[in-house]
Amino acid sequence: MLVSGAAGAVGSLAGQIARQLGASRVVGIAGGPDKCRRAVDRYGYDHCIDYKAAADLPAALAGALPDGLDVYFDNVGGEALGAAVDLLRKDGRIALCGMISGYDGRNAQTPPNLWNLVAQTAAMRGFRVTDMLGDQAFLAKAKADLDRWIASGNLRGDLDIRDGLDRAPAAFLSLFSGGNSGRLLVHVSGENE
Repeated sequence: MLVSGAAGAVGSLAGQIARQLGASRVVGIAGGPDKCRRAVDRYGYDHCIDYKAAADLPAALAGALPDGLDVYFDNVGGEALGAAVDLLRKDGRIALCGMISGYDGRNAQTPPNLWNLVAQTAAMRGFRVTDMLGDQAFLAKAKADLDRWIASGNLRGDLDIRDGLDRAPAAFLSLFSGGNSGRLLVHVSGENE
């Protein structure tokens, strides 16, 4: 399995959950050596590629996944998505969670190699967690699994808390530059605190 945004709030959980569900190898993509180190040391990734330092991201991913790819959890789109499509094995799957590389409109890219989905009889599907809110059986199982993994120490999360409403705009913008570590929150103090 490959996960982009591997050290972020969503990607860090995606990799850990994949491991709990039996993934034999989990590789991440993150921005910077500190985030890659955290993905491996804290979240249990087997390997993490620093996309900011990789001269050739597709080649780096092919080196980390020499036998190809069964599942890609995409948080970023762009070049990483194109490289993942190239690496898909027969019946591979891509879960499209986010496309942060194109949210500003400048880096929006469609992979040029979508034929590989046909050639590998692979599937690519977008999803939103809000689509699952009506499925009570799914939610109950997910909550039970998550609670068990958290209690056992097999699922970890990190918070990046910024104090003060005045820091909210800068905090929001840090999501697009990779300037946060883990789930980003802005703490607003009230009179009763």
